[in-house]
Amino acid sequence: MKIIISGLGEVGFHLGELLIARGHELVMIDSDEETASRLEDQLDGVVITGSASSVEVLRKAGVKNCDFFLALTSQDEINLVASSLAKKLGAKNVIARCHSNLQREHKSFSYGKHFGIDYFVSPERLVAARLAKEIRTPITPVLDQFARGAIEVLQVHVDEKSPAAGKALMDISFPPRMRVGLLRRDPEIVIPRASTILEVGDEIILIGAPQALKQAAEYVEHNNKKKRIRIAIYGADDVGIGLLEYFNPVESDIKLIEPSEDKCKTVCELFPWVKVVQGHATRSRLMREENLVEADVFVAATRDDEDNVVSCLQAAKLGVKPILLTIHRPDYAGIFLDFGDFLGVTTTVSPRVVAGEELLPYVTTEPYVQLWSMKNKAEIIQLKLDREESELFGKRISDLAWPAGALLLGIERADGTIVPTASDTIQRNDSLLVINMVSERIKVLNLFESAM
Repeated sequence: MKIIISGLGEVGFHLGELLIARGHELVMIDSDEETASRLEDQLDGVVITGSASSVEVLRKAGVKNCDFFLALTSQDEINLVASSLAKKLGAKNVIARCHSNLQREHKSFSYGKHFGIDYFVSPERLVAARLAKEIRTPITPVLDQFARGAIEVLQVHVDEKSPAAGKALMDISFPPRMRVGLLRRDPEIVIPRASTILEVGDEIILIGAPQALKQAAEYVEHNNKKKRIRIAIYGADDVGIGLLEYFNPVESDIKLIEPSEDKCKTVCELFPWVKVVQGHATRSRLMREENLVEADVFVAATRDDEDNVVSCLQAAKLGVKPILLTIHRPDYAGIFLDFGDFLGVTTTVSPRVVAGEELLPYVTTEPYVQLWSMKNKAEIIQLKLDREESELFGKRISDLAWPAGALLLGIERADGTIVPTASDTIQRNDSLLVINMVSERIKVLNLFESAM
């Protein structure tokens, strides 16, 4: 495929390396002449110096005939304009990088439809989702995440004390926007029906929005609510703000440390239940004064790698564990992936790495992508409905002839992801997340063949 990347920072360069390794034809655009010249020697692709918001530059890059255009600069405005122009000039698929403010505004304005963008991606929000998973997994076993953390896969067990034991799924008041995706009753793995009765010893896989899954897990596991987890976060940038959205005051006690007074005020306005401390977590005195030795987990999430590293070392000195580190520079990331445990760091997460893992499945001409599987019996696949017209568009989900061994989990759209209800409709450019038995895959693909 022919792919154009605009913005050769850490995320763009890393993704470029991955795509070239897969044999794709790559054209890269960067406005900085020095960066473009330096990277042209490192990447086996065409590098063009200029702004991707220029029609002339886009035409020079061959946007008319490209399969994917990825706007990955650090500036939202440039990414929006470049993406819109690329779509108008003929790019088949357009992906744009965005930051937290733009993501929050998606709730009130459809940037995707307005600018013709197929997907938005925020590396920082992906990091936040990964960190949230690491924090919550010891408490609630999160198996995987999809749709940039908007949908999770959770595993729970039905024991003799569970109020769900002996009940049919239709008789259980699960929260909206979630699904009971799989039931494992050894040796069988099935997609349950509404009439399926849960038995002691069953293992069920819940799939849906994180907050809904927490409520469902508490019910199935006989309301065995865990203690409130104490989280210390350093940094109120996109990663730190995004991380806060995965927790609430009922389950967590969060203390956030941030040097900037303005950012502290922003956190107080958005999350009034979070205790905000203005200061530097790199200073041992502040760490002791704020009694961070009692924290159950410490997260370094600023944009400054050096500050993140030093704050983690301070937390390790206090005996806090686990310690989660955000690292932006690739050379630093390599060091801490190899020696993190020795230095007291439990988990290291890099925006460029998680962005690459997120975006690669999208960059394909295959009719579907397998995102997850269980023992090669069940799987989660993703389908992109990008035909111009189809009799399926506008149909309600309940009106589709679903195979018995398949269930729709989520719909990804340019401006967000939903766990659909029966009355939601299928639209052009939807990306469907479907769980199905592997034996039923062909039936699922046939059902949506006219729209793919």
